[in-house]
Amino acid sequence: MAVNPDILFLDEPFSALDIFTAKKLRADLLSIWRERELTVVMVSHLVEEAVELADKIIVMSVSPGKIKKIISNNLSRPRNLRSDNFYRSVDEIEAAIHS
Repeated sequence: MAVNPDILFLDEPFSALDIFTAKKLRADLLSIWRERELTVVMVSHLVEEAVELADKIIVMSVSPGKIKKIISNNLSRPRNLRSDNFYRSVDEIEAAIHS
C-alpha cells in the first residue's frame, strides 16, 4: 500500500458497512481529501453518496460500460444532505441513469 499516494482508487468502499460506520468513514475520507488535496476516483451505486462526496459524477451505461453523462456537482461544502439543491442533484443523476 502506498504511504502517501497522489490518487486513491476506491471501489464501493462503504458498501459492506453499517450506516453509522459508513457515515463516519465518509467524513474521514472528506477530511483526508481536503488536507492532502488528493484525487479520489470512487465507484458507488448509491446516488446520494456520490452527490455527498463527488465534485464530478460520471454516469456509466450498463452494458457495454460506456460513459453516458458527466455531471459537475457544484454544491457548496460542507454539503447539506437535506437541502432542496442536494435532492435536485440526486434527481438529475437518477434521470441520467434511467435515460
